[in-house]
Amino acid sequence: MPFSSVSKQICIKLDDLLAQLEEDQGALRLDILRDLAYHSYVNYVTEKMKSRLRTHCMTEDLIKTSLAPLFTHLHIEQYECNYDDKRNCHMSAEILFDFKSLAREAKKRKLNHQNECYVAKLSFRYSRRKVIEECANAQSGETLLSFDATACLPNVMDSGKQRILHFQLVSSKEYPESFYQMPNEVISCNDKSSVDTDDEEQTCEDTLCPEEELERDDLDERVVAFELDTSFLKHLVSWNAACLKSKSTEEELDERDRIADVLQFLLVLPLYEDEWIIDERIMDLMEEIEDTSDSEYDAEDDTEHT
Repeated sequence: MPFSSVSKQICIKLDDLLAQLEEDQGALRLDILRDLAYHSYVNYVTEKMKSRLRTHCMTEDLIKTSLAPLFTHLHIEQYECNYDDKRNCHMSAEILFDFKSLAREAKKRKLNHQNECYVAKLSFRYSRRKVIEECANAQSGETLLSFDATACLPNVMDSGKQRILHFQLVSSKEYPESFYQMPNEVISCNDKSSVDTDDEEQTCEDTLCPEEELERDDLDERVVAFELDTSFLKHLVSWNAACLKSKSTEEELDERDRIADVLQFLLVLPLYEDEWIIDERIMDLMEEIEDTSDSEYDAEDDTEHT
């Protein structure tokens, strides 16, 4: 059906719905339209984010298997993205993971944890701005990118906001490079059909290959702040696992891997205007921290044995 026909059908059904709500609820049409606009936008943003998760290389398999419940119970409560006249970007979002069905199941089965809260609210703040005056982390003319994630349990009275992640990146460029657009591997000169002789191959090695050996670390960008606390994510991990308890999995992941998968899931959400800017960078930092921790643990273990 052409989009114009769909739009016409929507208008017809909307008029019928408005008339019915006005008659049944006694509400003003303006109030009804305001609520409809809010719920329509929230549903649109939720579907947009789920569509991104279905196609992103970091989550397309996870949401079909180990993170399927997390994907199903994702709801967007608020989303806003604004620009000023200098193209600085400021974004905020509120996301809800509602697993209250687990509470009903626990009550039905009279389990000990039936009073546990099964709702988590996550707040995200993202900004990208060009630095006008030199500050502690950036010089004038550089671009400062910030990303923060906090969380709370809204159904628990004494649950304050807990910071999950704080990340800041400074780039000398007006717009930071996309992670996936960077040449992460050297293109072999032997694959170029135009190179036929040994001399030409040597020329290719001397001229083309060095340009294609550019690594992400060589670009003029630097991480100036990084804080990560994964303790709150254990709630999401346990609720997700509870939903999967009746399903058999080919391999059991340890808790650290499960937390990494959940964090990866959250970073892929298109909550920020600059898609694919922060997700892989933060996951790389996590891997570096884990590798360092494992190395220190192995070193301590070797010392004890000697």
